[in-house]
Amino acid sequence: MQKFSPGQRWISEAEPDLGLGLVIEADVRSVRIAFLSCGEERTYAVSSAPLSRVLLREGERVRHGEGWHFTVDQVAEEQGLAAYRGHRDDGETVAVPETQLAHDIQLNAPRDRLFTNQLDRHSAFTLRYETLRQRARLEQSDVRGLQGARISPLPHQLYIASEVASRPSPRVLLADEVGLGKTIEAGLILHHQWLTERCQRALIVVPQALVSQWLLELMRRFNLAAAHFDEERCRAAEMATDDNPFVSEQLVVCSLEFLMAEPERAEQALAAHWDLAVIDEAHHLGWTPEAVSPEYQWVERLARQTAGLLLLTATPEQLGRAGHFARLRLLDPARFNDLEQFVQEESRYEAAADGVDWLMQGEPLSQEQRQTLQALYPELPSDQALKDEAARQQLVRDLMDRHGTGRVLFRNTRSHVSDFTHFPRRHLHRYVHSDEVHCEDWLVEWLKSHREKVLVICHSAERAVALEQRLQLKEGILCAAFHEGMGLLARDRAAAWFGEDMGAQALLCSEIGSEGRNFQFAHHLVLMDLPDQPDVLEQRIGRLDRIGQAQDVDIHVPVIEGSREAVLMRWYDEGLDAFSAPCPAASAVRESMNDTIEQAMSHAEDGAVLDALIEQTREAHRVLKTKLEKGRDRLLERSSCDIDRAQPLLDCLKAQETPQAEEVLLSYLEQVCDNFGVDFEMLDTDVALMRPGDHYRGGLRDLSDEGRSVTWHRQQALEREDLLFLTWEHPLVTDAMDDVAGSNMGAASVGTLEQSGLPEGQLLVECLFRIHHVAPRSLELGRYLPPQLFRIVIDAQQRHISSALPFSKVAMHVNKVPRETAKQVIDSQRSLLEPMLDRAEQIAEGALAPAIEKGLQKITQELEPELQRLITLQAHNASVRSDEIDQLGVKVEAAKEAVNEATLKMEGVRVLVTV
Repeated sequence: MQKFSPGQRWISEAEPDLGLGLVIEADVRSVRIAFLSCGEERTYAVSSAPLSRVLLREGERVRHGEGWHFTVDQVAEEQGLAAYRGHRDDGETVAVPETQLAHDIQLNAPRDRLFTNQLDRHSAFTLRYETLRQRARLEQSDVRGLQGARISPLPHQLYIASEVASRPSPRVLLADEVGLGKTIEAGLILHHQWLTERCQRALIVVPQALVSQWLLELMRRFNLAAAHFDEERCRAAEMATDDNPFVSEQLVVCSLEFLMAEPERAEQALAAHWDLAVIDEAHHLGWTPEAVSPEYQWVERLARQTAGLLLLTATPEQLGRAGHFARLRLLDPARFNDLEQFVQEESRYEAAADGVDWLMQGEPLSQEQRQTLQALYPELPSDQALKDEAARQQLVRDLMDRHGTGRVLFRNTRSHVSDFTHFPRRHLHRYVHSDEVHCEDWLVEWLKSHREKVLVICHSAERAVALEQRLQLKEGILCAAFHEGMGLLARDRAAAWFGEDMGAQALLCSEIGSEGRNFQFAHHLVLMDLPDQPDVLEQRIGRLDRIGQAQDVDIHVPVIEGSREAVLMRWYDEGLDAFSAPCPAASAVRESMNDTIEQAMSHAEDGAVLDALIEQTREAHRVLKTKLEKGRDRLLERSSCDIDRAQPLLDCLKAQETPQAEEVLLSYLEQVCDNFGVDFEMLDTDVALMRPGDHYRGGLRDLSDEGRSVTWHRQQALEREDLLFLTWEHPLVTDAMDDVAGSNMGAASVGTLEQSGLPEGQLLVECLFRIHHVAPRSLELGRYLPPQLFRIVIDAQQRHISSALPFSKVAMHVNKVPRETAKQVIDSQRSLLEPMLDRAEQIAEGALAPAIEKGLQKITQELEPELQRLITLQAHNASVRSDEIDQLGVKVEAAKEAVNEATLKMEGVRVLVTV
């Protein structure tokens, strides 16, 4: 039976949060204890009190009741009370009776919890071990921040996300061709930066029509819950507080139209200070040297005060040189400050592209080729050195780094990524009618005879409404309108109804249906009129012809004979071949031939004029296309997707999604559910139901009272959007890992061990130690010094026997013991256990110094060469920003300092008795 004396300090095993208890009075039957940190008292029966005596040991650092800290040098007992002698942090020697210890001390260290009988189940100890082990692995992963997205991983998207997200404050232009996934690339970059805490506040500004789609995509694909800010939301926030409403959320989506209509809100958004800004459809920001639009001016102000900036825009060819320069100017106004100089600089891209081609061919360089390359790269290696494949590849990368805009601009094309990405074919179906009524009659008959999903696009909202009324009311065809006159919610409902299997057969869109919204579940596109600009035509087709489209795309174009549209149809089809594939040079052709095209349209019935226009267009297109392919295009393609660097990322991702890897994640999920009080029921292959049980402890996001169906299989997640896609990066999993690692769950345990191969009655100590460092997560220190887990097993003779008793064997044969029995073992064997624990710490400490040295070497090998590369590169390519170099330099020094200051932390201890 425990002996109590007034003044002793005890801790409640049932309520450890009460802090350090002080015995007020005790007799043979009961003991009254005051928990002064929270003003509580408890009275317990002496025979069954769930209390553990608190006795400090030499070397422990604790807090005095007056607030200062001291380290225990000697422990004595005087009349049943502990008396400590030690020294304060300033060196002064002190004597402290246990009554003067701080009342709110929490004995959370595993060693303390062991000796105060705060014990957990063996399943909790196993969960703690697995959590720490997996965390150390994930910190080192090359695809950290990229594996949690609900996407089909594609090399060009992974490459861009990895290349850009690894920068401290990325400022880039994402300008892939329509349908290649710019939004996914931006989402991957944001997700990576959010997970690594490089970005903690982000503002996403999009056209009004795309607000809901962005909110949905962020949540569905990236598990990022963004707040939608409009005037109603801002007013509600101001009623609750006087603060700037934009400060109340970390991740915000709002429309540019809203900000322009409400100048006060625009100023508040600027004043909220963001780490990263994302601007979608940035090609709509009007800019010329003579006139700058209010939208561009506002984004320019945002760009100047925000470290990170992602611009999603049309291709450079669609923008034209001035428009393209205007976007680059937002990213780096110091670098891109003169349009004429920028145009002159572009003229050098062709030589650089030729040089890259020569090196890629692997043939010896001619004298003329060497001279050309020498002008671009003065330190050109010798012919003998360039026989080495690795040296040639490095020179190719250096050339692309130095020349062009590859560090700030990413632009992939279908032709460049078609080797590893499937794209559908396009088929044009031309219909010539006598008038508009016959065009609409054709549409009615086609819809009635085919019964397939059809996206119909026309220029004006008025025509979209008129078509909807005829099809819906007169013809009985299920359809929905989608135009700028509708509210955002109404548009979302129309798009959702179109997406349902039993929903609308046709969606009738005005021109706003040509941007942002994707309907690749349909493969029929009807164009009731044709736009004047080729890039708008490509935007229309791109709603269906994009990554994820499983069928060929059928494009139906009904036109009126002799009309403007009839001319445009032939010009697009026969002159540019724009219906068959994207046409990068089309906008430049349109601009250069504008007067000729307009003249042909005014003589639409003159076949000879139109034939001449088509022939002239083909020649102009050939010349411009050749020029693009010789110059900027080839450099951009190579710098926008380096397949030699992208493929390892894809392979790494696939390696983490093998059946064996999925089984590891599934096992971990089952352990989480067991220890968090969650019911886990398999519903199908790779699908389970997670539902809070009667003893659910809370803390897991996305888990409602009704439960959630989940999968850990990527293909299943892509096919069924109703399932949560659980990966090691899903918030539900990371919440569980944070909870376990940040709490005392599984920190101490006691049990018996069968089939150990050791004699019965042997006392063993199993300890878990983790490398611990204090550093911002944005440093990503885990890549260089991961929170490595050391498991040490010590026997009573203080021998290190971990290899003879691997964790899996212990976990399989360990058994629980009653709490009272565990307490008796700990109390009776404490004199033996203390030196065993000390020995385990000594062994673990021996592994720390080599780990620190390895971490410093990795920083030297990875970060310092990158820093030197940027410094050297800046001398040849002004696209490298000085602040980027400065930030990386600070990171190198901070990382080295943090690694040098790393310590070991005991994370868990388990006492085992062999039976």
